[in-house]
Amino acid sequence: MGKIIPHTVGLAYCFFCSITDGLTTIKVDGGITLEIEEVSAGQPITVGEIMLLPIVRTSISCRNVNSGIVCSGSKNVVGTVIISPKWKRALNVAGEEVPIDQYTEQVVELKEMLQGM
Repeated sequence: MGKIIPHTVGLAYCFFCSITDGLTTIKVDGGITLEIEEVSAGQPITVGEIMLLPIVRTSISCRNVNSGIVCSGSKNVVGTVIISPKWKRALNVAGEEVPIDQYTEQVVELKEMLQGM
């Protein structure tokens, strides 16, 4: 089997493994496929006393194809946390209210930001 070497954004080499620290998921399939997914807080937008904080999912996938490699990536907003002096709310991309815990479990810096407010 391969050897896992953790790195800040992934790993140097892995053979048939899946690693997650709760924030970033890294999957490698026999050295042929590498998939990395991370959910994080985006750049906050402040309007008056209200702060809008996008929750962003970044995905990267690399695959061995014939004699080369193909990589693709995407960055999508999966929700928004709205913070005012009087309340805090979270919405998914469909505009439905969801528990803030849904995002604080995935985004460590969000939990820290909310505690500071």
